[in-house]
Amino acid sequence: MSAEAVARSEPDGTQLLLISSTFTMNPAIMKLHYDPLHAFQPVAMLGMGPSVIAVNSNAPWNTIQELVEASERSKDIVFGSAGVASFQHFAIELFMQKSGARFNIAHYKGGGPALIDLAAGHIQLSFGSLIQMQSFLNSGKIKLLAVAGPKRVELIPQIPTLRESGYDLEANNWWALLAPTGTPNAWIEQLHQNVNVVLSSPEMKQRLTNEGAETTPMSRQKFSKIMSDDMTRWMQVARTTGIRAE
Repeated sequence: MSAEAVARSEPDGTQLLLISSTFTMNPAIMKLHYDPLHAFQPVAMLGMGPSVIAVNSNAPWNTIQELVEASERSKDIVFGSAGVASFQHFAIELFMQKSGARFNIAHYKGGGPALIDLAAGHIQLSFGSLIQMQSFLNSGKIKLLAVAGPKRVELIPQIPTLRESGYDLEANNWWALLAPTGTPNAWIEQLHQNVNVVLSSPEMKQRLTNEGAETTPMSRQKFSKIMSDDMTRWMQVARTTGIRAE
């Protein structure tokens, strides 16, 4: 069911919307027939997985600072995104704004083709989730320069965050649940508590850790602020760069 359909559905507790962080990018790139902040009530944040910045294993850069400095000298460094207005497109535009780096952007039809070309050396770098990159990383075809999240990742503790490297930004993938506005608050609060109990279980924590993510139980108020802050951030990126959905 689409976000618009859930927004217009009867708020009786029978409909929920599972979203990812791209939900907060949609208002910046397309006309919506619902208000993404007011048509829904936050139920629960489920998990968060920071992106990682990867380059081909033969690339001469071993730190994110070296990559940024190289981009200032060369116009030939190509970044592969999963497509126009994709998460990767927004993330690299934000990184370029914050770091002063400049890359050529090649838009692919999905993150998979971009990673294949990265591993083959046809492009020089890409953003992506750790789980996406795992097989290429294990085969030695790519190497990681930075984690674009709030802290280092347990599976790759040697890779610093962007903030540790001197760049004040994050680009996180996250997943969460929303309910149509008007859904009884007592029902939402009970579901919120139940979901957080599940997220706190060792089994669920391990499952997400194995994929380079982590469970992220938090208050509904904090989740709502993350969603609002992300919408503001991506709206600014879209205004500055002219990103639009194709």
